[in-house]
Amino acid sequence: MSGFGWFNVLLFAVLAILVLMRFWPLLPRADSAMTLLRERYARGDITREHFELMRADLEVARRDKDP
Repeated sequence: MSGFGWFNVLLFAVLAILVLMRFWPLLPRADSAMTLLRERYARGDITREHFELMRADLEVARRDKDP
């Protein structure tokens, strides 16, 4: 490759990284509410009954949100 060929590849790579960094928050993530709920239960902040009620509420909310 000529000098400009490598420059184009490098430029494309930098632009691709910048675009990924810009749109990274829009990518699907793990269910953070469920993670926090599990952590609270593991620490003993909430009872099993409270955990189950809140888990069911989160599952219903997620089902309603998904098309």
